[in-house]
Amino acid sequence: MKSVCNKTIVFTFFIFLILIFINFSSISAYHPKIDHHDQTRHGDFFLVPSFYDFGQMLEGQSDSTYYAIYARIGCAVPPCYYTFQWNCEWVDVTPTSGVSMGEIDYILVTIDTTDLSLGNHSCYIDISTNLGNEKFWVYVEVVENTPILKITSQVGRFSKLFAEVRNVGDQPAINISWAISIEGGLFKKIHTNSSGILNEILPDHRNWISSPFLLGLGYIDAVLTVEAENVDPVLNTIRAILLGCILIVFR
Repeated sequence: MKSVCNKTIVFTFFIFLILIFINFSSISAYHPKIDHHDQTRHGDFFLVPSFYDFGQMLEGQSDSTYYAIYARIGCAVPPCYYTFQWNCEWVDVTPTSGVSMGEIDYILVTIDTTDLSLGNHSCYIDISTNLGNEKFWVYVEVVENTPILKITSQVGRFSKLFAEVRNVGDQPAINISWAISIEGGLFKKIHTNSSGILNEILPDHRNWISSPFLLGLGYIDAVLTVEAENVDPVLNTIRAILLGCILIVFR
């Protein structure tokens, strides 16, 4: 019995290493936090996505997102150099320059709505490369006296996916409906979903939502949606890896 258990552990660990290798070997084609279907291509150079909408925010708040910049493997020699420039004081970019040898570089874009007027704001980031130039756009709507729901974190706990829904606005969110839809796994055999209703989330408060029990092997893709009576809908997508009943969420 002990021998069978040891063999099972070794087999599971071997499968885990294979899946991790597949993930890193295909990273130029997909990243769990970025939708690579929305990409801009300039010759051998890719920008993923081409814009990001921060949605509604209160004045004085900050938020951030990543976008990917990379070159095809065939562009590894010579290197692909890039630099960023922007003219909006409420936007910051890190790093401000870099080199792609075919790998994906993730660029952090942070916005701060302090002193921004109510209404819609936009800003573009100039991306200059030796392969051509592109623009990355960011959008935000500054509002007041309203609830704002955000899906602020997602974690795997044993056999379930948990997500935190937070009200970052200054008014209660009421009659909140949520749903989690999951597909994937080995041979695409996993198809499951969960949903529920929350009566209220007060400002600066949070609630956790969760998926059904998960059991399987391979990558899974989850779509999380949150809607409320007085809030714009929120949607988030993530990728995770399932090893039996162990769920690992990619950041």
